[in-house]
Amino acid sequence: MLAEQMAISLAGQKGSPFFQFSQQLISSLEQAKNWSSVDNLVSVIADRESLEELVASMEPSPAKTRLTDVLFYDEGYYSKMVASLIPFLKAIGYVKPNLLSTWEGLGGEMLTPFDGDVDNPELDGAKAIWLDNMFRATGGMPKNNSLSGFSPSGNTLQAEIAMAYFALVRCGDSTLANKFIKGYRLVPDLHPDYVSKTLCYGKD
Repeated sequence: MLAEQMAISLAGQKGSPFFQFSQQLISSLEQAKNWSSVDNLVSVIADRESLEELVASMEPSPAKTRLTDVLFYDEGYYSKMVASLIPFLKAIGYVKPNLLSTWEGLGGEMLTPFDGDVDNPELDGAKAIWLDNMFRATGGMPKNNSLSGFSPSGNTLQAEIAMAYFALVRCGDSTLANKFIKGYRLVPDLHPDYVSKTLCYGKD
């Protein structure tokens, strides 16, 4: 179950408000119905009104009671928690594309998902710091790295991190940084099997 897998991944945060909120929300939703996909579950929690409609349609049950309790949180707190929860779900591989599945086996073992709302422009400074940290974590600048041509013999992961970083810091454009953080690849013409597996160009 999703809630159980999340509990394992969030073991270090057990007892935190985020852990408690996530477990209450996700475990209750899983008890409420069988979800055809995690994307559908995400679409419900992303839109508070959709969650309210779901809860209103449920028969009395412990799951309905717990979800009703979640909806008692003020809108600001709910939005903040869900904004952190959705990227986390993507990062641990339930929704694609995501950073870890995209770079699995390609040097991404040292990557740590960005902790924040990727689409919030006020966090561009935090994104720049995160990209710099990820560049260092994955080895810095080895001699065989190719920043300009993304050479097959070079380290494409570090090249894409650098590309996103310089576009953000030097040009003030967060487009590539946001894409990288979300698990999209920044280079064209990757192998079709890899693209199909990771959805690294999106779902379309």
